Amino acid sequence: SQSRYIAQKYGGLGNAISALLGNQTELDRQVIAASKSYEKFNEKLQTSVQIARESAGTVAGDIARVQALSKIAGDQSIAYDKRNQALKDLATINKGYFGELKIEDGLVKGLTTSVQLYTQSIIDSAKAKGFEAKIAELAPLIEEQEELLGNLKKARDKVNETPVQTLTGFNKPIFTQTQIATAAVVKQEEVVNKLKTRSAELEAELSKLVGAQVASRLATEAALKAQRDKEEQDRNEAASAARVTA
Repeated sequence: SQSRYIAQKYGGLGNAISALLGNQTELDRQVIAASKSYEKFNEKLQTSVQIARESAGTVAGDIARVQALSKIAGDQSIAYDKRNQALKDLATINKGYFGELKIEDGLVKGLTTSVQLYTQSIIDSAKAKGFEAKIAELAPLIEEQEELLGNLKKARDKVNETPVQTLTGFNKPIFTQTQIATAAVVKQEEVVNKLKTRSAELEAELSKLVGAQVASRLATEAALKAQRDKEEQDRNEAASAARVTA
């Protein structure tokens, strides 16, 4: 396209604007600053999969601690006091998942399920925070690039009000100021649209993740309730059997 060719011809958008308006104008400085910000963004650009994987990695230590404690709590070869302390430590980490676990007949019923549900919960939470952080990073960059776009449009309109001038190469007319200004606007519109598209993609991923979290919480509550109901049923049956044999 013409906008891409003009940017290439002048070594980038900043140089094209310099050729149009002269070096070290306020707009020229804004173009340079915005270009650096956008380049920095592109250098750190991650796919949604990479964001999710990196975010999940932030809770690896928490998961390892829970798994270590659950291993102690569930090991019947370890002394009761040590196992019981491991259960107390788990309850301190999250009472909702581990608060009602206890050692009965040498076993900790529901321990494995509770660990699995808690692990998935903190991974999902970490992923959500990861996407939230990326969306927050994008917001000021989009604002900066939109501001530049607005100023480029003003410069283009100003050029359109003046007599046609050309920028020359080898003493031959190449591009008019209007062409340069229009190309700069088109190029900057591409930048803004790319950033907005990326932000929308991240928001969609976050929305999907939050929806999954809500469904997971409901499933978790149902699973934990079923677990508690089964334990209560087992206790009642055991008590009934004891009365019959007494």
